[in-house]
Amino acid sequence: MRHHAIASGHSEFVITASRGFHATEILERYEEFVLLPTQRFSPSKPPGQLLTYIAFDRISRQLIPQNIHFEDPIPQVIDPPHRQLIEFISVLFPLMAALSVLPFYALCRQFRLIQPWLPPLLFVASAPFSLIVMHFDQALYPLLSCLMWWAVAKGAEASKARWAGLAGIIAGIGSFVSFSLLPAILLCIPIALSAPQKKHLQWPKMILWFGFGLCSFYLLLWLFFGYNPILRYQNAMIHHATWKGWVNEYWLFWLASKLNTAELFWWLSPPASLLLVHAWLSRTYSTNPLIFGNLIIVIVLLALGKTIGEIARLWLFLMPLFWIQIHIHIEDIKPKNRTTVQIFLLLFIFLWTVGFKSKQDFW
Repeated sequence: MRHHAIASGHSEFVITASRGFHATEILERYEEFVLLPTQRFSPSKPPGQLLTYIAFDRISRQLIPQNIHFEDPIPQVIDPPHRQLIEFISVLFPLMAALSVLPFYALCRQFRLIQPWLPPLLFVASAPFSLIVMHFDQALYPLLSCLMWWAVAKGAEASKARWAGLAGIIAGIGSFVSFSLLPAILLCIPIALSAPQKKHLQWPKMILWFGFGLCSFYLLLWLFFGYNPILRYQNAMIHHATWKGWVNEYWLFWLASKLNTAELFWWLSPPASLLLVHAWLSRTYSTNPLIFGNLIIVIVLLALGKTIGEIARLWLFLMPLFWIQIHIHIEDIKPKNRTTVQIFLLLFIFLWTVGFKSKQDFW
């Protein structure tokens, strides 16, 4: 569990956070801070990710005594605060990842699925959820995206448009932590259209409340700390393209699209991928806003994204909606066959994850 915090590229955040930097100082001078030679990953991200690690560092210093003796020395450890943070997030990140099941289940209930427990169960059994628990992506992204979508679905009910304000605040927090969550904001539209109470949908109020929540979050950051999210996004995208050697040429887009599609379906497992694609191509589901919106987002990410590989991590926020979509498809199977399909799918995904684990060379 400690490997990712010690030896991976993202261990940079653990080391930096344990150096005692003040969060306000980093936020106010982030564009200068990311130019330091010690920062390889921070330039491609908003400041929220590093600030979250710093918050965890402060908590770990309070919870874990500095004079505690660890039986297994780690050569890469710099000092006691560094080791404290490693131990703390090694426990915290899996717990945070597990917490995403709660808003995911609440979202399924909000959609009034016949078996709202099944999509979360499939999600937990899947390889992306089970095997990437020490990535900050897995620890926080599904939690924030599911919370935001649940608030949007709640706001679609009559006289509850104010819930969209909460969704806007969560969207602000999510995009402050990672720009990878920006597509999740676009999915709020099909989420609202798919809510059972959509006949009462109050679009003007929902948009105003969502915008108010999102803009208020960034307005406060700008007023108190001078943070410019647009400048940070522009600089991050320039750094990302340069770092990854990305060029805007057709052959690279085509190569990335093929690889990312194959990786997405491979991580989901063959039977789940077949159900997903069948739902996308079937006329029966073509009018379902959630399924159609999900397909559009995937196409946009394939066409406009600047990522080659690592889909299980970078597109992790999409996984809950994939499992909801698969569940909707399964619900239309005849009752006498439905249980058999559900058991087969769950067992296959579990064994698929075990197979991944047996060959796992990533953390």
